[in-house]
Amino acid sequence: MHLKHFILQGFKSFSERTTLKFGKGITAIVGPNGCGKSNIADAIRWVTGEKSAKSLRSPAMADVIFSGTQTRKPLNFAEVTITLSDVEGVLPTEYNEVAITRTLYRDGQSNYKINGNTVRLKDIEDLLSGTGVGKNSIAIFEQGKIDEVIYLNPVERRTIIEEVAGISRFITRKKETLRNLKKTEDNIARVRDILTEVEKQKKTAERQAQKAMIYREKKDRLDSLDKSLLVSKWRHLNEQNSVVVGKKDELHGVLETTSNELMAKENELAQARAFQEERELVLRSKSESLYKVRSEREVQEQTILMKKEKLQESLEKMEMLTVEIKENDEKIGSYKKEQNEFATQKNELEALVAEQETNLNDERKQTEELDLYVSGLRDQQVTAQRKRLELIQKENEVEGEWKQAKLQCDHFHERRDQAKLAYAQMIEDLRSMSSTLEHKKKQMAEVSKSVDDQKEILTNVEEEIKTCQDEVQNTQNDLNQLDKTLTEAQAQKKVLMKLKEEMQGFSAGTKRLVQESKRESSPLYQKLQGLYEVLTLDEKLPESLSVALRPYSQTLVVKTDEDFQSVLDFSRQQGLKDFSILCLAHLSKHETQLIALLPHEETNDIVCHFLHNIHIVESPETVFKLGDQASFEYCTHDNAFVDRHRVVFYPGKEENNTFVREVELKSLNRKISKLEKDKIQLEAQLQNLSEKRQSLQQEKGEVDKALRKEEMNLVEVNFALQRGITDLKKAENDKEELDQEIKTHEKTIHDLTQKLNELAQQHESTKKLASESIEMNTNTESALEEQLNRLAQQKQVLQEKEAAFQKLLDKKQELSYHLNVIVMRIQEADLQTEKIQKEIENCQNVKDQIESEDGNQDDDLQKTEESIAKIEQSLEEEKERVTQHKSRIEELDSETTDKRSHEKKLIEQKNSFEIRQSQLTSTCEALQHELDERYQLSMDNEELSEIEQIPNLQEAEREVKAIRREIDKLGPVNMEAIEEKEEHADRYEFLLQQVQDLEESKEELCAIITELEHESRKLYEETFEAVRVNFRKNFEILFSGGEADLKLVGSEDVLEAGIEITAKPPGKYMRSITLLSGGEKCLTALALLFALFEVKPSPFCILDEIDAPLDDSNIQRFVEVLKQFAGRCQFIIITHNKRTMAIADTLYGVTMEEKGISKLLSLEFEKDKAYAEPELVEA
Repeated sequence: MHLKHFILQGFKSFSERTTLKFGKGITAIVGPNGCGKSNIADAIRWVTGEKSAKSLRSPAMADVIFSGTQTRKPLNFAEVTITLSDVEGVLPTEYNEVAITRTLYRDGQSNYKINGNTVRLKDIEDLLSGTGVGKNSIAIFEQGKIDEVIYLNPVERRTIIEEVAGISRFITRKKETLRNLKKTEDNIARVRDILTEVEKQKKTAERQAQKAMIYREKKDRLDSLDKSLLVSKWRHLNEQNSVVVGKKDELHGVLETTSNELMAKENELAQARAFQEERELVLRSKSESLYKVRSEREVQEQTILMKKEKLQESLEKMEMLTVEIKENDEKIGSYKKEQNEFATQKNELEALVAEQETNLNDERKQTEELDLYVSGLRDQQVTAQRKRLELIQKENEVEGEWKQAKLQCDHFHERRDQAKLAYAQMIEDLRSMSSTLEHKKKQMAEVSKSVDDQKEILTNVEEEIKTCQDEVQNTQNDLNQLDKTLTEAQAQKKVLMKLKEEMQGFSAGTKRLVQESKRESSPLYQKLQGLYEVLTLDEKLPESLSVALRPYSQTLVVKTDEDFQSVLDFSRQQGLKDFSILCLAHLSKHETQLIALLPHEETNDIVCHFLHNIHIVESPETVFKLGDQASFEYCTHDNAFVDRHRVVFYPGKEENNTFVREVELKSLNRKISKLEKDKIQLEAQLQNLSEKRQSLQQEKGEVDKALRKEEMNLVEVNFALQRGITDLKKAENDKEELDQEIKTHEKTIHDLTQKLNELAQQHESTKKLASESIEMNTNTESALEEQLNRLAQQKQVLQEKEAAFQKLLDKKQELSYHLNVIVMRIQEADLQTEKIQKEIENCQNVKDQIESEDGNQDDDLQKTEESIAKIEQSLEEEKERVTQHKSRIEELDSETTDKRSHEKKLIEQKNSFEIRQSQLTSTCEALQHELDERYQLSMDNEELSEIEQIPNLQEAEREVKAIRREIDKLGPVNMEAIEEKEEHADRYEFLLQQVQDLEESKEELCAIITELEHESRKLYEETFEAVRVNFRKNFEILFSGGEADLKLVGSEDVLEAGIEITAKPPGKYMRSITLLSGGEKCLTALALLFALFEVKPSPFCILDEIDAPLDDSNIQRFVEVLKQFAGRCQFIIITHNKRTMAIADTLYGVTMEEKGISKLLSLEFEKDKAYAEPELVEA
């Protein structure tokens, strides 16, 4: 395997597509510092799987993409392709040439391809694993890092030997096996824990199952006994119910008789009571008449008594009223005398009041006029004061409103500015969100398309699988049918070959001659053949030809006269008879019609000899129409044979006819050969179809996995898209709200600015009016104070005069009051006198009326007494009759009561029987319901009819209660425990087997680890010794002497031990390699590098300015060693040294004609000439 060519585009300083072709031998890359030589080494490391940006001399992986110059724009991707040829047998691939491509985009996405097919980075790592090429390969030494191997610790150096020994895969496998072992041990522990838990569950289930079995037995006994008890109770209650029904029917007849007798008595009693009620009504009517008459008599007596009392009262009242009239007349005289005195005083006082009132009115008028003037001044003052206060208040209000408006205006200015900032930020966010949303939509479309493509691919693969399965089934059916046909043909051939070998039907002489021809020591060896072997018929010929050849079935054939004579001599010597023989040399040449029907190779003389007189015709009838041709024989198309005697033969299937048998064997051989070829083809086809189906199944799995992944990706992208759409809508709504808010703030600010201007003007005018109002108010207060003093003096004079005038009025009022009182008294006395006289007249009228009515009332009273006597006599007679009838009613009532009491007793007895019947019926129904509810059975069920009656129900009930108590003592019962017991037992056995399997797996893994360690140790020891020997040799060559060695340190186990390097350049003592000079370290590292290459050569090696620390003499030794290895490995050397350049087969120059852009030039040297002028070409 070697490096064929290398392509860069957009990698670091190589902006344009650049191709480097590598031949066998040494390729040198030269150029000034900073022109991009080392970028080639970085690109090779990068394309072979390097994931560390630091190892590529970049802070971030995206920095490997061409970042642009002053004249060129940056690229969006970096791509490197490395092509390896002659990889067959080295790499696990069917190709002879492998192209590995790695592409990196600025958004962080990476693509990996092998021969144009997209793969994973792990696939590239696996492909290059163990080849000495890759990101961790020792074949790439970067600038200034050749001596890093010197500074590695012993354990890190061990990994280099592991890589060369090829045990890295064993170590990886061992680690994986150890992980599996750890998982197995964890699984064993976990399964043992589960096994312990399951064992507990198993024991618990066994206990519960035993408990469930006891419960089931007792429950079955309880159900059986309970059924019998319910049925026995039901039967017993039915018998009692029958007895109760009989007694109830008997009692029903007695009750009907008693009820009829009671009804008759009640009817008679009702009639008697009706008659009694009629007599009582008559008696009551007469009593009421008597009571009414007696009441009239009492009223008359009472009226007479009242009139007498009223007459007496009238006389007494008349006397008293006469005395009151006299007293009232005396009071009237004294009241009139006082009235005259008070009237005189009143007239005098009225004249004085009139005079005083005139003077007072004049004073009042002056005071009122002054008061009105003062009031006017006071109103002016109050109005001015109020106006001044209003103006001051208005001024303060306007000032407050102006300040408030100013604060609001500042606040809205601030809010507007904040809203504008938020609006600008929102627009920026919207742009970003729109861009992200568009990207998500594109990604959604791409993922949807990918999902649809994957579904379509999956559908196509499933259809292909179905088609392939159908083809496999059909091919398998064809193959089975072919096997069957082949087996039958082989069996048939075997039978025919057996007949041929046994020569069944042959004569003894013929058999002996054939046997002699097969015996090597016989004089007849290989001289005889059967005629049937020489003369073979074609399948196209009619089978009836066998009839013509039947006489020659046992005929033997020899080729020459000598052979013919030998056979005759042998037969005479042995006395052989009963055989026929033909010498082919004696045949005559004939022509026959059958030659046209035979294959070319079978058209020979012997066929013509035997078949020259045979013709093929349509049918036997055709032969007879031809006339008399005795020398010819005929075969017909309907498989008949007509001989020269015109005898018609229809041959059957004769196995003893050797010619037919040979034809069949030949046909069978061709058929078997064809069937075997067909079988091979079908088996190959079936194998191909099976492989195709397996490949399609695998492809289906991969496509299905990819589809699931794409669908999950689609769900995630869709979720992100929907969330983005929601956020965008929300942001747009927020933007509209902010826009509306800004407009609102602008309008509010404009309104507030206008309001501030208006309030400022209003404040100035209000302040001016307030000053004028204050001046006016001051003048008004001075005039008001002067007039108030005058008003106070005037009011004081008026008050004095009003007080004197009021005294006169009071005195006048008092006199008027006394006069009014006297007048009222006189009027009252007159009214009283009139009232008394009227009462006296009324009393006199009452007296006269009572005296005139006394005679009539006495006559009415006498009539009433006579009427009362008659009514009392009739009433006594009626009472006597009612008393007699009442006695009869009492007798009937007593008899009815007795009858009713007897009937009641009968009804109570009947009710008790009905209650008992209902109770029995209800109990029976309850028993029936209980039986149906518990056991889903009815009393008329045939199963219950077989239950015997329990003689002692109480004993049975006690037994049922005892069983129920026993069941209750069992507590909760898990009836599923019986099945669970089996399940737990099965699971326990399964887990036990799992533990055993895991233990076996553990043992197998331990055996694998032991085997890996043994193999690794063996390879490591062999590799270490080989590298050690080569290192010593190379060190002596590079240093022209000196000593160096590799030692295992740190552990007795070679797989755990580190590697220590000891070096002693010529003329120096052995000391630590860290104390060596830069050149010595470089040569020591090169000695180790070449020692490793000798054990395991790398396809190519990149050396980036590793000769920089070496002087001329060391460069010469380095160059000589490099030449020795040039035939085993491709060397790509980045150098500034001319001696190193001189040994190169191909020389690439890297320049920067344009700043920041690397460009490649190449020189290829002729190897057949000592020196040739190189031709400079652009790479």
